[in-house]
Amino acid sequence: MTPQIYFAATYVPFVALQGMSIVKGGKTGKTLRNVSYLFGLAAIFSYVMFIEKIL
Repeated sequence: MTPQIYFAATYVPFVALQGMSIVKGGKTGKTLRNVSYLFGLAAIFSYVMFIEKIL
């Protein structure tokens, strides 16, 4: 798969989980926030790979 697909597949869950963590709050919200950070890190990594491919 291309880096663009990896970025889309990781960024969308990051944003969705951040929104759900705000809505849920409490222990569930903290868990969702932590999982979203993992997707965020993966999104950053895939974006860097995408930029390297362009340059």
